[in-house]
Amino acid sequence: MAVRKFVGTLLSAILGGALIATGGLAASATTTPSESSAGPAEDSTVAMPPHVLCDASGKGKATLHISLGDDWAGDAEIDVAATSFDANTAATDQVIWSKTVAAEPGMDETLTVPVDDRGIRIWVSEDGLSYQGNIAAMCQSEPIAPVQTGNTVSIPEAEDLQYFAAPKTLDGQSVEAKWGPASFYGFYVGSERLDSASVEVAGDVAIPESGLQVIATGQFGTKIEFDSERESASSWNFDYDANLKVPQTPPAPTQDGNSVVIPASDAFTYVAADGKTLEAGNLPLTEDLVVTAQPKKDVTIATGATSSWEFKFVPESTPTPAATTPAMSVPVAEDLSAQNRGKTQTPAQATAGESILVTVGDAHAGEYVNVVMFSTPRDLGQFLVAANGTILVTVPDDLAAGDHRLAVYDGGGEVLGWDPVSVKLPILATTSPDALGSPMGATGITVPFGTIAMAVLLLGAGAAAFILQRRRDQDPTEENS
Repeated sequence: MAVRKFVGTLLSAILGGALIATGGLAASATTTPSESSAGPAEDSTVAMPPHVLCDASGKGKATLHISLGDDWAGDAEIDVAATSFDANTAATDQVIWSKTVAAEPGMDETLTVPVDDRGIRIWVSEDGLSYQGNIAAMCQSEPIAPVQTGNTVSIPEAEDLQYFAAPKTLDGQSVEAKWGPASFYGFYVGSERLDSASVEVAGDVAIPESGLQVIATGQFGTKIEFDSERESASSWNFDYDANLKVPQTPPAPTQDGNSVVIPASDAFTYVAADGKTLEAGNLPLTEDLVVTAQPKKDVTIATGATSSWEFKFVPESTPTPAATTPAMSVPVAEDLSAQNRGKTQTPAQATAGESILVTVGDAHAGEYVNVVMFSTPRDLGQFLVAANGTILVTVPDDLAAGDHRLAVYDGGGEVLGWDPVSVKLPILATTSPDALGSPMGATGITVPFGTIAMAVLLLGAGAAAFILQRRRDQDPTEENS
């Protein structure tokens, strides 16, 4: 806040004509008429640069220069005081530095005055030389040079620096930066101020084809002046490079199934292997495709960036057909020969309605085979041969008992082998009187004869009691007896 207040006051003093430029660098005060008969020398001055390079803690030193003319006739001593910038007077409790200087004609004295981040004002009030706080100094950063990258200038960031930029020429006319005694007025073409170019800039600024000029100031556009011995660089010029190629990475096309998306780009053109330009958007694939990105004007492909891509056409997948029953010719007994007998193994005996394990051979594992029972051909169905070369076949429960032949055919109707098998009917349980007291059919249960006789006697006794009770219910004479 003190710095901004200082600058505003300083600008007011400048515009009011209270300050003049000494050598274009230092603010100074001229002498004022003395009440004594002996007037001050007209070339007596007090001067101090307005800016000080301060350290990280915000402290620095200002150089105050007092010069008296050869005809100086004022006081023999000059009292000089410094206050912080926000002080309005040089009252004793506000003075932060003071010094008494012996005065004589032709004196040229340089004093070092401490400065902190509050800034300072200089006060001189002597017969023949009066200066009431009109000279001031404050901490100021050294201007930081902008950096050019390609056809762009990056503006540095600093709290107490402002940057302004404008083209070198406009419509063929030169653009000039104009300064007042202590501040920047703006960019001008002739007598016309370029308002659009006379505002603060930040970040990246594009260099126009006519070139770019950049200046740095202190806050509120003040001219940065540290001392009369050294000029601080605060203006720079940058040229436009018409041959510059800006490195960029091409956006990559993408594939979705048999469609490739070509990206839209202002910097690159996409072409196929035959040189044909590919428009942005979805591109159907009918075959393999190679896409290459070609840079447009003012662009080059960044180092290491991918600029060519290959996309594969993916044929439509064919669904796997479901398993079908192998075609087979009508089997006949003549298919069974001595040469193919025994090439499949069937149990010698089987019972109608039960399942038997038939060996086809592990060479046929995973294959479908058909099974036929002879002599009258009867198709028992299709079977998948297991990994161990066997199939499980159910003998029909209505198959007549006797000698039969079980043949195995491959999918083409060729006999893989056959074997004879004797089929018997299943054993049924018997309940004939002859079976009493002996094993009962298939159950294997033996019932003793005495047990059966006892059951018959008990059944007869129960029947007799039932009949007797019924007669009593029907004879009324028995109720009265």
